[in-house]
Amino acid sequence: MSDRLRQDLEALCAIPRATATPGEREAACWVAERLREAGARDVRVEEEAAAPTFWRQVGAFAALGVLGGLVRPRALRVLLGTLGAAGMADEVGGGRRPLRAPLRRTCWNVVAEIGEGDEVLVVLAHHDAPRTGIVFDGRPQQWLWRHAPSLVERANTSAPLWWPTVGGPALVALGTLLGRRRVAAAGTLMSAGTLALMLDIERSPTVPGANDNGSGVVALIELARRLRARPAPGVRVVLVSAGAEESMQEGIAGWAARHLHRLDPARTRFVNFETVGSPELVLLEGEGTLRMEDYDAGWREEVARIAAGAGAPLRRGLRTRLSTDSLVPHRAGFRVATLASIMPWKAPGHYHWPTDVPANVDLAAVERAAGIGEAVARALQPSERASATASSGVATSPA
Repeated sequence: MSDRLRQDLEALCAIPRATATPGEREAACWVAERLREAGARDVRVEEEAAAPTFWRQVGAFAALGVLGGLVRPRALRVLLGTLGAAGMADEVGGGRRPLRAPLRRTCWNVVAEIGEGDEVLVVLAHHDAPRTGIVFDGRPQQWLWRHAPSLVERANTSAPLWWPTVGGPALVALGTLLGRRRVAAAGTLMSAGTLALMLDIERSPTVPGANDNGSGVVALIELARRLRARPAPGVRVVLVSAGAEESMQEGIAGWAARHLHRLDPARTRFVNFETVGSPELVLLEGEGTLRMEDYDAGWREEVARIAAGAGAPLRRGLRTRLSTDSLVPHRAGFRVATLASIMPWKAPGHYHWPTDVPANVDLAAVERAAGIGEAVARALQPSERASATASSGVATSPA
């Protein structure tokens, strides 16, 4: 099986697939064909509107912070700092994102189904690949792990990387209002630092994206093969490989606008394969760029129990200050579980780095992720749930 997974991963990573580019479309068509071969039905590629970047918008709002720190009129300094901070928070927090409208192009989602039934399991992955940049250099965290392992072990939530980006313009406005020049100057420097980092991403290439998120895509395809070989009666499994995740979830947002109203939250659950190619699989407790949003606790516990029963226990207790496609269905009121993976220093291997190639993916972890998806689908079978409920002595409930 490892050979099959590696062949899939190498074929996908041979496609340059930056967000909302012809390469992303080629990758979507490739995924669709693999899902057809795996026995999925109603396989289709859907077009959605998406901006190809986040760094240009973030850079523009950071530039407002820099400009606010340099102009003379006090009212203009406050206005520019406020606009920069508010716009930045809206952009990275998944708000209205006004700067994206003129930038939007087309991205491509792949949607397929396996099985029939009232219970619905939606399994997510994404096939676009990210750009690199110095901000994604993982060596500082590896250094900290080698020299202060206890600090890394105690930290179960990733660093709030987006807070300083919003904080820069905000400090410009606040420092100006309070007459604190040093505060305003600090905000100007922070904004300039953000702008420099975004310009660095602009000039940097797109990486192969084997772990992020080729690993999730090939796990999705492997799950389809398994469910074709051994169906899960009574469960409809919807397979979604989204585009434009790397520009902050615009692909899955388009899918949600198109499809979520047809799904019953009481009978629909989500599992997201997000960067599952590092050695240790984890079940994220929550995510959030600016504020933490925990996923449904009951569904998290159920997925953890199912994974352990399938011989693939998941590490618990970790949260991320980045964002994934899980955030969209979670905010719409659906139960979501996100499978990810980490290296010993509690970060995904080769994250957004040129070394994110198939040779650096742990295929055993990818296989375990596919197995967990299969076990979850089987656990949702009405016969299995009725048996589990009866043995526990708890009354049945559609939820």
